[in-house]
Amino acid sequence: KFQELSASPNESIQREAYTHLFHAFMSASDESTNQLILQLINRLNNKSNLTVIDQVILRLNKDYPNDRGIFCPLILNYLTLLPGESFFMGPNEPHAYLSGDCVECMALSDNVVRAGLTPKFKDVDTLCKMLHYRYGNPSKLTPIKLDSNTILYRPPVDLCSEFEVELTTVPSNVTYQLITVPCASIIIFTDASSSSELVDSTSNERLSVKFGDIVFIAANANVTLTTSSSNVSFYRAHINLSNYNQ
Repeated sequence: KFQELSASPNESIQREAYTHLFHAFMSASDESTNQLILQLINRLNNKSNLTVIDQVILRLNKDYPNDRGIFCPLILNYLTLLPGESFFMGPNEPHAYLSGDCVECMALSDNVVRAGLTPKFKDVDTLCKMLHYRYGNPSKLTPIKLDSNTILYRPPVDLCSEFEVELTTVPSNVTYQLITVPCASIIIFTDASSSSELVDSTSNERLSVKFGDIVFIAANANVTLTTSSSNVSFYRAHINLSNYNQ
């Protein structure tokens, strides 16, 4: 049925095909799933030229033996990000972080549903019901340069009005004026081998900050950062200001 539906030029019928496929392998019995995993892993272990996806599947099987999530790289997009790259993912999108470090900004959510590649509770029925089964390639966000120190990662405002993220890098022994925004924001310092000083001239507050510190900045605050002997990088999250800037 999947081959028949997926061959249709109708998008809604194609989506139905992927819905059937995802439901089938997520709800299959453990016995049949384990047998298919064994067959897949044996075939890959005897394969001479492994693709990137092949290698990912073998790594997932090593980390999560007999987990049906091992099949996910075959039906989901496999995406690698270089430093400075980002992408936006809407609600009800199945995803898994496999390796590396990243900064994730997420809108308010009352639930996280898991179904594979985790030792935690798995709620397959709820996950299958909540997904929208859109398909296509992920699109990376184009960074917007705000000044010589700061770039902005802004998702489409019609899809996400809740947030956007700035990345600021300040050299050592420099005083930098943070961009004033008309909303509250949160900063996390991700690179700083020595302490620096934040000054809010609006409230006359001074704060020593270092790697790992998280700071709340009030709306319209006039804030400067003075670095010491090391470069400083921080991420700043606040609401999507697309409409405000227009």
